[in-house]
Amino acid sequence: MPIRILFRCDDAGSSRGANTAIHQAIASGVCRNTSVMVPGPHFAEVKAAFDDIAHLADFGLHLTLNSEWEQHGEQAPARWGPVLPATAVPSIVLPDGTFKRFPMENHESHASLDEMVAEAAAQLDAALAAGLPIAYMDEHMGCGWLPGLRDRLRAVAHARGVPCADDARLEGLPHIENEPGDPWAVLARRILAAPDGDYIHVTHPALNDAEGRGMCMKDLPPGRVAGERDLDRRTLCHPEVFAALRERGVKLLRYSDVLPKVEVAAL
Repeated sequence: MPIRILFRCDDAGSSRGANTAIHQAIASGVCRNTSVMVPGPHFAEVKAAFDDIAHLADFGLHLTLNSEWEQHGEQAPARWGPVLPATAVPSIVLPDGTFKRFPMENHESHASLDEMVAEAAAQLDAALAAGLPIAYMDEHMGCGWLPGLRDRLRAVAHARGVPCADDARLEGLPHIENEPGDPWAVLARRILAAPDGDYIHVTHPALNDAEGRGMCMKDLPPGRVAGERDLDRRTLCHPEVFAALRERGVKLLRYSDVLPKVEVAAL
């Protein structure tokens, strides 16, 4: 059985740099799936940004119920909030109407699951209304772990004929511990070392631009995230990775290759 890998790029819509980098990873690299953040400040640009390569990749809803980044500098992307009015989901927002920073904060504050489910439905409906062919739904920072939430999110997705990404049950590529090298060289070695089977590799490509360098949080100073995400972009388009894929005869997967079809179900 040949090795098969599903490469996924998260956070489309979170910044212009993310949209540009993910476009490159699809057009010139190995990505065949991208997850879109509807609350992101540049979601409205996603369809036009990817229209020329939409046939090359599956688009998913990256369900977003938190806004982890702080802003540094005028070009930093704005913190995001819900698609629904903040007054409709008061338990999952801060006083300024933006999301709380991490899913744990919703858990610790006993935020309303009903509000989270309503916001998930609104995000999925907004993505579909924007003309994006949503092939799956996944969760930003794994927000579905909150007790009682994941099954309800699955019901929301299935009601719209959308499968959930975690139903694919793919394993990550095997890690190579303590082996130095550029990230593309490490990824190439992981591909070559992987036993036959199906795998997933998730990344967050973006540009190392002024917007990206303005993203920061505690213990992550301005500039660090942009540098790391630019390395993701370069890795997915690197000749060493292409060579490893050819040597192993890798088939690049889309979620539509591995997820079951979902009939529209009533909530």
